[in-house]
Amino acid sequence: MCSFILGIILSGNEISQILSLILMYYGGAGHRPRWLAAGVGFSALSCFILVIPHLIYGPGKAALALTQEYLDRSVITNTTSIALPSLCPGTNEREQCDEEDLMDGSLLPRVLVFVSQFVLGIGTTLYFGLGQTYLDDNTKKSNTPMLLGFTFALRTTGPALGFILAYACLKLYIVPSLHPVITDKDPRWLGAWWLGWIILGCLLLIFALLIAIFPRHLPRSEKKSKKKKKITTKIEGEVPLKIHNQSEVFNESPLPEPEKILQVEQHEPSLRDFPVTLKRVLSNKILLCNNLSAVFGIIGLIPYFTFMANRIKPRPMRLLSWNVFGGLVAFVIQITYVFISCEKMPIEGISTISNEINFTTSCNVGCNCDGVKYSPVCHESSMTTYFSACHAGCTNSIDAKRYGNCSCVANIIINHMANDTNLMNLSSYSIDTVVLGPCLGKCVKPYIFFVALSMISHLLLSTGKIGNVLVNYRCVEQKDKSVAQGVTLMIVSLFALIPGPIVYGFIIDQSCLIWDYSCGTQGNCWYYDKDKFRYVFNVTGAYLYGADEEDKRRAFIQENEVQNVHDIKNDDKVKNEAKEKY
Repeated sequence: MCSFILGIILSGNEISQILSLILMYYGGAGHRPRWLAAGVGFSALSCFILVIPHLIYGPGKAALALTQEYLDRSVITNTTSIALPSLCPGTNEREQCDEEDLMDGSLLPRVLVFVSQFVLGIGTTLYFGLGQTYLDDNTKKSNTPMLLGFTFALRTTGPALGFILAYACLKLYIVPSLHPVITDKDPRWLGAWWLGWIILGCLLLIFALLIAIFPRHLPRSEKKSKKKKKITTKIEGEVPLKIHNQSEVFNESPLPEPEKILQVEQHEPSLRDFPVTLKRVLSNKILLCNNLSAVFGIIGLIPYFTFMANRIKPRPMRLLSWNVFGGLVAFVIQITYVFISCEKMPIEGISTISNEINFTTSCNVGCNCDGVKYSPVCHESSMTTYFSACHAGCTNSIDAKRYGNCSCVANIIINHMANDTNLMNLSSYSIDTVVLGPCLGKCVKPYIFFVALSMISHLLLSTGKIGNVLVNYRCVEQKDKSVAQGVTLMIVSLFALIPGPIVYGFIIDQSCLIWDYSCGTQGNCWYYDKDKFRYVFNVTGAYLYGADEEDKRRAFIQENEVQNVHDIKNDDKVKNEAKEKY
């Protein structure tokens, strides 16, 4: 499966989030815990959908043939011959495709995975969209940053727990009731990948029932709302984080007086009121700039959501200025990725200059290697990789992972022996012997450098994540909070998360040099042009992330204008009060 198709399948998660605007509008005015429970239920359903391909197609004949129950000499022989690389001379026989092989190109499994992602997107939209506003409305405003940070921290532990569950499931054979004749170290091993989805689906259903029990308002929040039916907006020396009717400020309408009362009315959602609410939210410039920043930031970097405690009461100016600073550092780091690379280990037959491919040479011209599948072998002494044992001219198999009498290897040794004293000391046994798998170059130092830079980048960006959420919540009226969250999810999904995987999948595919073809169907990419991959991938990301910084700067300017307007109003008020006194 090419990366472009994979990107389309994964975008199903984000396509469904376009519905977030409607879901947030009705869910925000309804019984939010029940809507949250429905979202978790959708997530559980997506897990069960992922199991359907296993129920339809089963483990496959190759996996069954490697079990004690299906032990048959002819089956084992056929399976082994398929798994091992072809030797010289090759048979050059036409590929045999039975019904099961043709099923590998079926669209049904891909459609099921896409549907699963679509359903999961609905579930995550309901849970995170309404869940964050429910948390913000039922806690002290000073505690919201800490609780949101704790929430994001738990989200980062999820993948770690998922890896542990995946490890436990994949240690079991794909059919746990059968007894495999191979170990989990064998490359033909297939683990019980489907079992983890069943476990996750059941756990999510349990949590959905627990969330549905929560009340519409927590007791403390309900008591507070009864005691204080009217919310007053107070303008002091510095800008409060909550700005009343931000759209009016930007349209240069008169600011509300300090004594003006804002009556929060409970209303039932309706399609008639929806356009008015949507217009009010979309006219908020800080919200839109913050959302555009998120769009380009996600496409350009796809940052991880990590945790850093923040107990300082935030203000929009400080939050936005810190986001600009952190983003600039991340932008520089993104450009630095272009220059980080591992030791290049080319394949014999691929030109390192023009990337022209010609695997047929004088040493393997009589081996009939055309049509042999990509199964790289490595001559460890000269660190030379060959497309397959057949292309290396190997005529016999020493064991499951070593092949001997490789004529192409001997030619290379002879050509380079005069320039390399280490090759002159090799025994005849190691001269013409190759090992299954590609040669691996040194990559420890570049990897450590990359991890260190990524840690710094993600740390800086994660510190501004909570601030971005709070700015969106505080720059709109309380009754528009859920709709604003829906607008954010819709914009980010529509312009970032949906096209992002597709665009990058297309970019990755352009860097592929060797594709796998089976029964006329294109499969995975076996070998990439690593330099082209690195340059195009990182330069594209850096360019888009630069656009993200521009939108952050605009949001910072907009907030600065609002603060200046408030400061002028406050100064005029102080002067008027002084005149009245004297």
